[in-house]
Amino acid sequence: MSATAQTPRGVLSRTFSPVRVLARRYLPHGRTLPPGEWQRRHNGILLLLWALAVMVPLYGIVRGHAASHDAAGGLGLFTTALLATRLRHRSALSSALASFGLCSACALAVHLANGAIEAHFMFFVMIIVVSLYEDWRPFLIFVAFVVAHHGITGVLEHGSVYDHSGNPWILALIHGGFVLAAGVASVVHWRMNETVRAELERASSRAGESEARFRSAFEDGPVGMALVGATGGERGKLLQVNRTLCERFAFSASELVGTTLSRLMDPVALERVFVYIDALVDGHLVVAHDELTLVHRDGYSFEGRISMSLVGGPDGSPCDVIVQIEDVTERNRLKRELQDLADHDPLTGMLNRRRFNEELSQQIAYGRRYGVGGAVLLLDLDNFKEINDTLGHEAGDAVLVAVAGALTERVRSTDTVARLGGDEFAMLIPEATIEQVTVVARETVERVAARAIAGSGRAARRTTASIGVVVYSSADGVTGDQLINDADLAMYEAKDSGGNRFTVYSADPGTPEAASGNPAWPERIRRALDEERFAMFAQPILDIHAKEITHYELLLRMIGVDGKIIPPLAFLPVAERRGMIRMIDRWVIRHAVSLLADPLTARSRAHLQVNISGRSLSDPDFLRYIRSELEREDADPTRLVFEITETAAIANVEDASAFLRSLSELGCGIALDDFGAGFGSLHYLKNLPIDVLKIDGQFIKNLTTNPDDLVVVQSLVRMARGLRMKTAAEYVEDVSTLQLVRDLGVDYAQGYHIGRPGPARHVIRATQGLVLASDR
Repeated sequence: MSATAQTPRGVLSRTFSPVRVLARRYLPHGRTLPPGEWQRRHNGILLLLWALAVMVPLYGIVRGHAASHDAAGGLGLFTTALLATRLRHRSALSSALASFGLCSACALAVHLANGAIEAHFMFFVMIIVVSLYEDWRPFLIFVAFVVAHHGITGVLEHGSVYDHSGNPWILALIHGGFVLAAGVASVVHWRMNETVRAELERASSRAGESEARFRSAFEDGPVGMALVGATGGERGKLLQVNRTLCERFAFSASELVGTTLSRLMDPVALERVFVYIDALVDGHLVVAHDELTLVHRDGYSFEGRISMSLVGGPDGSPCDVIVQIEDVTERNRLKRELQDLADHDPLTGMLNRRRFNEELSQQIAYGRRYGVGGAVLLLDLDNFKEINDTLGHEAGDAVLVAVAGALTERVRSTDTVARLGGDEFAMLIPEATIEQVTVVARETVERVAARAIAGSGRAARRTTASIGVVVYSSADGVTGDQLINDADLAMYEAKDSGGNRFTVYSADPGTPEAASGNPAWPERIRRALDEERFAMFAQPILDIHAKEITHYELLLRMIGVDGKIIPPLAFLPVAERRGMIRMIDRWVIRHAVSLLADPLTARSRAHLQVNISGRSLSDPDFLRYIRSELEREDADPTRLVFEITETAAIANVEDASAFLRSLSELGCGIALDDFGAGFGSLHYLKNLPIDVLKIDGQFIKNLTTNPDDLVVVQSLVRMARGLRMKTAAEYVEDVSTLQLVRDLGVDYAQGYHIGRPGPARHVIRATQGLVLASDR
């Protein structure tokens, strides 16, 4: 029942819904005019009504009607005008009376004209007047009056309304339609006015909101702000200031407004600000930023950052400038401190390795441009480890500070002195000859020997310095790394000669400055690097549980000029002493990553294990080199395992820990090689991110016959499991040893029984996925 009752209304609602939408879109909404504007229009309409109340009766007299007849009509108009005027405070009633009065005036005029068609034009004029209210009520009153008046009066007295025959109601509807049609233009104008007013209101509202936001941001902002004149006599004048600005400079707003920017900054800063203002006005800048010296009311200066942008006038022309002022004294102080920490060694206050390398690169570039050379001195303390081991790190630090003082005592303002790390120092001496550098090196050796003393009495320990010197010219085309490496070689030659001396680098192994023993090896190593005469061998590693070859240890070999293979023990100790091991480590990494990305290795998902020296653990550039090589080859870092000996890890545990953690975060695996040889590193294991412990081969090769070795290996395996590490056994030479390490729970096996070393790609191709016959 309810649904049936609601159905017609729903149908009608859906039927007329489009009509309502069109009506709301194109017809006026009848919004009230602003009070002031409405009152002005209403007063004009009332004035017109009063005028008609006088003029229409006079028209009747002119037309020859009786004065009493005209007076009666005029009295009605007069009464309506009086009521509309007296009730002006009631806008709806007053406008309705005024509209009715205008209609009555038109009807009376038509009557006095005996229904002449010309007199009806007055209705067309008055409906335009009534539409000035922009209100539907007066408008509809007027249309309804025309229809009702013409119809009723036409029935009662046809001749007083029409001067032609016809049905009065039909004629009334026609006349009402004409009047309504005549008001179409007014309605359109009315609708347009509403649209314009609505847009103005929205714009005004937005402007008001924007002004309120601006005022709030200006007045309450955390940054000092000022509105400053930009042109003419107002240029540089403070027109408005906010609370934060006043507080920062200790002025009140009244003390600043009307003065100029000279109250807030020194003359140099003021001149720069005027340059910015002119550039903003001329359109050369949109926003200006700078850091200037600002002046507090009490006279002291502080560092401030200013930002300026132009504010246009009403016509869009440049008018004022918004200036934001921020105190950056503390921020700049912290920035300088952070920069100082980034550039300097915290113990000695000297430049660090990174900054020294920057200074060296800049000096080399300067020398090439202006044809000047210089010299690099690399200093390393002799037997410094003994001081740390016997007297402690505090005594060692005191020695390092004393050495720093000895190095900086006689340097020129153009020289650069730095601590590269540990007990290694460096000096850069621009525009120096070999004679001058020799004097500097000799005096430095003497001063270090005199000052580098730790402790006192019988416990006193003295250390000396070994210095490597390399002199370069602008024509050499050397790089900073080359100079450091050459100075490193010379420094180790000085150490090999007994220390407490300096050696000048020479590339000729036959010169007196060359190292003793086998002087050709450093140059042979360098040439092998330059000529790519190194080879990568690989030895397979068995995953005991999976019974499959999954890992390979990469082993370095040198190829002699005669093509013979040179084992690593013949050249690696020399490279270690001469400081060339870092270059070799980089060669190994480059070729290991290339092999890792090789399609053959990638398909097999093999893991490659590489050995790195202890010296590379303290080289921050080495980690960046590893990361860049992995990215360049797009290689998977999780399949790259780094092997480090326990002696190298213990020698510099802090550097080793930081380096290995960075590698672990990168995704690489970490293996501790030759573990158990000294047992000195047991308490470091919990602080090192080790994945695999490689048990030293001396415990494995006699495992099947020596019970003591069996106990040691059992203990190492249990300890590794407790630390969530895997274990690998080296020197697995036969099937019985393999079976025993499997029974002990060792995870990986490596040795001649598993496979012998050979050229890397050949070994990987031949053994990928291989299962040993004894393990099938």
